[in-house]
Amino acid sequence: MTEQALRRCTKPVVVHCLDGGALSSLFLVAAATVCHIRAGCGIVNVPLVFKGLLKCRKQIVNKESLLFAYQLVLYHAQDILMKRGILSSTRSTFENFEG
Repeated sequence: MTEQALRRCTKPVVVHCLDGGALSSLFLVAAATVCHIRAGCGIVNVPLVFKGLLKCRKQIVNKESLLFAYQLVLYHAQDILMKRGILSSTRSTFENFEG
C-alpha cells in the first residue's frame, strides 16, 4: 500500500507478521516516527512509541529492534535535513551508531 493510499484510507490498517509481532512492531514504529516528523512535531521519543506498543502486545521489543528503530529515526531526520540543505554529510553521525 502506498503512502498516498494510506492517507486516503478511511479504515484502519491491520499489520501482522508470521511471528506475531517483531517485524510488524518495527513497521508500526517506522510509520509512527515518520508521521510524527512529517507533521512538524520534531524527533519522536522512540521508547515512548515502543511503550505504547507494549500495552497492546507484550514481548515484541528486543535490543535489535530498538536499535533499528533509533537508526530509522536518525536516518529519516538526516534525510530531511539534507534535503533542506541544513546538513551536508551523514558520515560522522552514522560511524558512531554501530550495533
